[in-house]
Amino acid sequence: GEKNDFLAAFSQKWGSVYSLQDTTKEVPLEDLLKIMLPMLLVYLLCMFAMLYILVYFLESMTYELSVYGLLGAGNKQLIRIPALVQGILLALSGGIACLLHVLLYTPLFSRINLYDFAYSPIWYGEAMFLTLALSFSVMLLYLKCRIGNYAVVNFRRNRF
Repeated sequence: GEKNDFLAAFSQKWGSVYSLQDTTKEVPLEDLLKIMLPMLLVYLLCMFAMLYILVYFLESMTYELSVYGLLGAGNKQLIRIPALVQGILLALSGGIACLLHVLLYTPLFSRINLYDFAYSPIWYGEAMFLTLALSFSVMLLYLKCRIGNYAVVNFRRNRF
């Protein structure tokens, strides 16, 4: 009934010359995996890049964190320092990426898309939150395993 009402309203407004195609179909699992695999690989590549940058920061902060540990800082504080540095960098890069998307959407991305699509600020916020939450979960797990029970000894033993 709704389809007939829609077609009648459409015919009144635009005339009776149109072609209608049913686009609802089930995608086989193989095709879905072919679509999702490249996206998953890019996401994993980004996670490994984030961990590589985290390892670099951690190695550059080894002596600083060791001094903080000797001065009495606990593991939570030693984990918080590189996590905040990395988190600030991730938030800034995500913000710049969203800003570039907003600025380039009309002149570039909207020409690529088949349909006009508008992104709301809430969607940008959700994407940033999801990215930061996933990144922090991986980062904090790595930092917890890397720093261990005693940061000064652990940094000297595990230089990888």
